[in-house]
Amino acid sequence: MLEPAPMEYGLHGAKYGSLARELEEVGFRVRLNSRRTAYRSTMAFGTFYDLVIRLSTDSGANLDALIEHIQHLLSSEELPPTPRMGKVMLDDGTEYAFPLDEADVP
Repeated sequence: MLEPAPMEYGLHGAKYGSLARELEEVGFRVRLNSRRTAYRSTMAFGTFYDLVIRLSTDSGANLDALIEHIQHLLSSEELPPTPRMGKVMLDDGTEYAFPLDEADVP
């Protein structure tokens, strides 16, 4: 499940639609949740995340490749640089935080 914060989705909605379609094409079952419930999810961890991704541990996803692809697709050149953060949450409780913009990757 992709859960962008409402403002994030408002600014980058077309990119999230493309990301959802691309993930479905490679075999993921994708649900894009851009409503207020996603806002609660992005705030639930004590830190604000612009995007929360929930994955099943049995999805077989290569997380590094998935995160790199998300960073590439969601990088923003048209907006002033602001730190945008994403978080992957696996159903076994494992969590990975990452910058959404390629330019912010160390």
